[in-house]
Amino acid sequence: MKPNLLLLDADVIIHLHECDLWKGVVSQYSVYVGAIVIEEVQYFWDNGGNKICINLRDAVEKNKIIEVASTAEEMAALSKRLKDVEYSELDPGELECATIIAEEKIADLRFCVKDGMAIKALTYLGFREQILSIETMLKQKGLISKDTEVPVGFSEERFNRFTLEATLDSI
Repeated sequence: MKPNLLLLDADVIIHLHECDLWKGVVSQYSVYVGAIVIEEVQYFWDNGGNKICINLRDAVEKNKIIEVASTAEEMAALSKRLKDVEYSELDPGELECATIIAEEKIADLRFCVKDGMAIKALTYLGFREQILSIETMLKQKGLISKDTEVPVGFSEERFNRFTLEATLDSI
């Protein structure tokens, strides 16, 4: 049973691997990953200092995750909409994922993102309900308990601070 559709950013995928939560997320959600993010995410360092390969292409080929993409024209159009705000500098993977959300290519798709600029950009554009924090994503399916404290970068509190800043900027 995988009712929730989830688009993941590169940082989120790497952190899920570092915390050994990747398999749980893939088993509980229908996971979508942008084509650029698939190329960006290559490895992570484990606690012992070992470089561990992440093969998202293999996960796509085995139908564990779904690859999605935006065109260069669609991403350019979104960049243009953001050019006059302070949080217009998204990396290519974030820009592609933000475009997928903004273009509403897949109904009910939510973007799990850690980067403050991406959170602010999508909130500013009116897509607050289509994004969520790592903490919310993990707790929603019981991958961590409701009372588990998460690193600050994963937290709903930090996420909400960024959405509030963007909401105030749009007034």
